[in-house]
Amino acid sequence: MVLDFEQKRKFRQFIYSKITLVVLFLISSYAVYSTYNVYLKKTKSQKDLELIEKKLSDLEQKNRELDGQIELLSTSYGVEREIRSKFFVTKSDENMVVVVDEPETKKTEIVKKNTWQKILDFFGI
Repeated sequence: MVLDFEQKRKFRQFIYSKITLVVLFLISSYAVYSTYNVYLKKTKSQKDLELIEKKLSDLEQKNRELDGQIELLSTSYGVEREIRSKFFVTKSDENMVVVVDEPETKKTEIVKKNTWQKILDFFGI
């Protein structure tokens, strides 16, 4: 019994010694630091994942649009439509009419000034 009591006392002295407490503090500090770094990496990975998923959905949408264009170009109507829009060509029995808008011209108004207005303009009033 006395031996058991002395062993407990020595064990408590060892556990509560300053060196042991410093070592335990350092180990727990390192664990907290590592956990925080893992948390930061996780949040960055989540943001990257959201960005990549958005890019993926945009690319899938573009892929569907391109597939639709490919299907249209695989028909004779689609090929003809594309050639007409890019090269302004017609068939031999058709005529082409090109409508050109006239550029707008500025219309200047001629304002007739009376004598009194001319005098005021001369003096800058």
